[in-house]
Amino acid sequence: MIPPALRTDPFKEQLRESSQRETLHSRRVKLARHDNVYTSGDQDRLVYSIESGRIKLLMLSPEGKECLLAIHSA
Repeated sequence: MIPPALRTDPFKEQLRESSQRETLHSRRVKLARHDNVYTSGDQDRLVYSIESGRIKLLMLSPEGKECLLAIHSA
């Protein structure tokens, strides 16, 4: 059996190369701490790539409480 890491390495490399090609015409955005990258309900067709820092993925309950779903980093 092929170890999972060996099976995903070619995919990761292909994804990385594709991402680098496609981002040649992109622009960088620097956000201040606690700024929103995206808000639920917004219509956006962009793909975000994190170069540094961390992004928290939150969901709000009907009562307004935040639920942390994930933390994404570079």
